[in-house]
Amino acid sequence: MEEPTGRLKGFTTATGARDVHVWDRAFLPWDAYFGVVWLATAVFVLGAEYPSLPYRVPALALLALMAPWYL
Repeated sequence: MEEPTGRLKGFTTATGARDVHVWDRAFLPWDAYFGVVWLATAVFVLGAEYPSLPYRVPALALLALMAPWYL
């Protein structure tokens, strides 16, 4: 691939657009967000008084299937 010249070269270097690991840096916040939302949802499902426990446990099991699917 051809290297950028002039003003464009400085721009791509400053923004990291040509960096090999730009995707690794971009997805880390989304992975953390998924983990926090998943954990909060699990706490709310287990901590709710309604519906009763026989309905909440399968809901949590289905929620648990999301983690390996996401990974």
